[in-house]
Parts: sequence; C-alpha cells; structure tokens
Amino acid sequence: MAKKTNKTSHVLNLLSGAEEQDVEVKREEEPKIQIVNQNEEDSIAEGVQQLLEEELMQEERALQLPEEPEQTEAEQAEPVPVEKEPQYKEPQYVMVNVMEKLVDEKLDYYMNRFDVCGCSRCRADVKAYALTHMESKYVVMDKGGVSAFLNFYSKKFSGEVMSHLAKACMRVNEEPRH
Repeated sequence: MAKKTNKTSHVLNLLSGAEEQDVEVKREEEPKIQIVNQNEEDSIAEGVQQLLEEELMQEERALQLPEEPEQTEAEQAEPVPVEKEPQYKEPQYVMVNVMEKLVDEKLDYYMNRFDVCGCSRCRADVKAYALTHMESKYVVMDKGGVSAFLNFYSKKFSGEVMSHLAKACMRVNEEPRH
C-alpha cells in the first residue's frame, strides 16, 4: 500500500467527513524538532578531523621517507637511478622431479634399515640406482606449492619408491664402491 502523505490524509479526512479538530490533534502529536547548537558539534567534528589528518600525514611521511644516511655533496650532485618495480610480479615457477624429491625424503630411512654405509659415495650410489630404475615424473609449479604436491605424490608413489630404494640398498650393500 502506498505511503500516506499529509495531502493524502487531508483528502481522506475531507472525504470521510472527519473534523478539522482531529487533524489538528494529530499534528500536535507529531514529534517536535529541536535545533542543536551546530557550532559546538562542528568544532568537535573539526577537531577530530584535524587529529585524523595529522595522524595520516605522519604515517605517510614514515612510509615515504625511510631513514637514509646523509650523503656528501658529491653524492648529492649525481642523480641516483631509481629502479621501478613492476606492478605485477609474475609467480616464480620451478621444475621438480617428484621421484627425486620422494627418494631424497626416504633415503636415510631405508639406508639405516638395510645397514648400508652412510658415506657420501654410498648415498649417491643408492640414490642413483633407485632413480635409474624408476620412471621420472617432472612437474612445474609455484615455489610455494611444492610441499603440497609432494604430499600428494608421496602417497601415490610410496610403494614404487619403497621397492626401488630397497633394491638399491641391497645392491650397494652387496658391492660397495668405496
């Protein structure tokens, strides 16, 4: 239903035969508007606004002017080239051999379990033997997302990594090359 305005209510009162006294009583019941001294409120608002502007200016100055050591006159005369940073930074991608990362994670565990010598030569031999007999799995990803992918692939290829590392440990244990 449409909102009743003063004109609408007046016309309805005329049509219904309502007396003018009822209308006057209704007008007296309406809330009265009080005028507040605006000078007091304005001065408070202006004070708050000035304080906020001062704080903002101080923060901007602090961000814009990092502390720099004083320069000599010769250094001040030479213009310093300013490198502009690109507005959009491209994500840095890395290429990862997932199998190599998984072998690296499990290498120490299996070498200890099969009592293989822990020297750098035997470690390299076990790793090389295992990786040579496994199919490589290369992926390209963001630098930050490497651990999430490795967690996924470690569950998927855990059996294959285990069997090839076990074979490599037994082989190196039988014929160490040091």
